[in-house]
Amino acid sequence: MQIEYTVRPEDLMASREYYARSSEVMRKSSRTETFGTASTIIAFFTLLTFILNTYIPFILGAIITMVWVFIWPLMQKNSYHRRQVALYAESRNVISLGRKVMDFEDDVLAERSELHWSKTKLPAIERIVISQNHAFFFYGTFLGFVIPRETVQKGDFDSFVSTVQERFNSLM
Repeated sequence: MQIEYTVRPEDLMASREYYARSSEVMRKSSRTETFGTASTIIAFFTLLTFILNTYIPFILGAIITMVWVFIWPLMQKNSYHRRQVALYAESRNVISLGRKVMDFEDDVLAERSELHWSKTKLPAIERIVISQNHAFFFYGTFLGFVIPRETVQKGDFDSFVSTVQERFNSLM
């Protein structure tokens, strides 16, 4: 079974952002940073409340803490996105981007392009994720194959992905 498609920078970004959102380590780190900083802010303003003997610093600290808890995760997400865009702009990404052909035979995913080829046995795949616009075959942290639905030139996206997923599920 074969499929031909083109990988664009935004497809690689979708893969990285999905992995960052779904990774328990990344989510835990984000929560720790957000609530750790919020605790520090509220502790500082509580200390000021006792030193100055007025509730104004505590109220101000509570407001700043609430803003931090709700705004910081959004700022963090935007910052992550900007850093990823900058990383992809750093090099030409000739291996990751461009026209690709993927074959699936005998439990092996073989991806090839003009400058690169790779073969990965299906048991090496950690998980398969299918979104509305992409199929991700992850075989490591931030590593995997990305197949964008809208850039498929030859082959059937749905039948290819479902065949690979069915075989993957039967191996588990």
